[in-house]
Amino acid sequence: MNENTKRIKKTVDGLSPVLRQDGFVRHSLNFSRTAGEALQVINIQLNRYNSNESGSFTMNIGVYFERIAKLLPGTFPMPANPKEPNCIVRTRVGTLMPNATDFWWTVTPQTDVTALAKEVGTAYSKYAIPWLARLETVSALATTKPGKHEVRHAWTAAAAMVVLGDRAKATQLVEAELEWLKVDPLYAQRENEKLREQRLEQLRTWAREQGIAVANERI
Repeated sequence: MNENTKRIKKTVDGLSPVLRQDGFVRHSLNFSRTAGEALQVINIQLNRYNSNESGSFTMNIGVYFERIAKLLPGTFPMPANPKEPNCIVRTRVGTLMPNATDFWWTVTPQTDVTALAKEVGTAYSKYAIPWLARLETVSALATTKPGKHEVRHAWTAAAAMVVLGDRAKATQLVEAELEWLKVDPLYAQRENEKLREQRLEQLRTWAREQGIAVANERI
């Protein structure tokens, strides 16, 4: 382990009491808590190129709903020590800041670790906590428009509506996603046509499994 990675871990040690006060439990560089219906996760990600001369890290934030995850392929179960990549909704703290861009804290041999931990804690309180507070229930997830830089499974909203028992809205969302897949520029190249058809069939199959009847003319 290089010296700057050690400094980052000391920074996380300084940050840990702030998160623990809010109910988070620490597992190495990951923190998790239950809030409302949600499992919320904070992760400190190290730059893979950290060295003795310079290092950096960022904060990833995620929310997980078990009832929704059970309906989405590849999202269930969550590991015993929750991980941010397994969350249903994910973002980074930098995208919640005023500049809305990816942000990494830099660490060097001259870094004041105590001051840095305080700075990261302020960013957590000012940006991560309000975002997490918006997503504590399945209903909130279903009705909250995704942020510009959020990562969500494409079927999240439809799955949330299934959980809430609103199959009419779930049907609308599935139909809209099917229509989008047909025109999504990601599949515009001829070599991606087969992948498009696979995605369409996956969604149709998933809809049938959830008891969602999509109008034949829309498929």
